[in-house]
Amino acid sequence: MHAERILEDYYFSTGSRSHEHDYFILKAKKHLNITGEEIIFLIIPSPTKGAVIYGPPKIASKLGLVPKLYRIVFTDTYNNILTQDEKKALIAHEIAHLRYPTNSLSDQIACDKAAVDLVGPENLKSALLKIFIPNNPSFEDNLRLDILDRIQKQGSRP
Repeated sequence: MHAERILEDYYFSTGSRSHEHDYFILKAKKHLNITGEEIIFLIIPSPTKGAVIYGPPKIASKLGLVPKLYRIVFTDTYNNILTQDEKKALIAHEIAHLRYPTNSLSDQIACDKAAVDLVGPENLKSALLKIFIPNNPSFEDNLRLDILDRIQKQGSRP
């Protein structure tokens, strides 16, 4: 765990904060009724692809020992292959993890719904296709894509 934290600190220190999505982050927080947390967007150099939200340690945060600062982190690879709308879809999905914190399928779908509400199913689906297809999608990944496909065919947002 300690080595993991050192690696995480290294990535954050080599990353660069991007302000290009600040307005959208505020919009997503308002949509999800998230208050009190600061969310920033970072791009980190990495040979792998990834997008994740990092927050303070839960116990320290509850005790008020650290500010409620969350970092949405994209690797530079993701930043380069995704369109602006696809980035917004993933940002919305990651912010929704503040409400739906696990990686369970039900929480992933709830986070997808929040992203769809903000940017539409086509943007999230195209982002997920770029992420899942090269990485051999799991059954759960395919199920999420199928749900987005059905929403897109209906022509409406849930």
